[in-house]
Amino acid sequence: MDKKHGKGMYSWADGRRYDGMWLNGKQHGEGKYVLADGTVKMGIWKNGKRVRWLEEGGDSAEKQPEKEEVVQADNADKDETANRESNG
Repeated sequence: MDKKHGKGMYSWADGRRYDGMWLNGKQHGEGKYVLADGTVKMGIWKNGKRVRWLEEGGDSAEKQPEKEEVVQADNADKDETANRESNG
């Protein structure tokens, strides 16, 4: 039986498509998953199972702390402004 190995693409009848790495006939490694409506998601697969979705510029797990840091920075700016107004 022929199994996909290396870079390849598979399309489902409903319009979904996987374009990425394959190992022993299964999605394995980084790949692009395109939904029937054209939405594109990048992800990591292992032995045919999706491990996680990636966001542009990195892993989504790495993005969350950045959002928290922005919130903390915004609060710090507000505190600094309040201190200047009360001392000035």
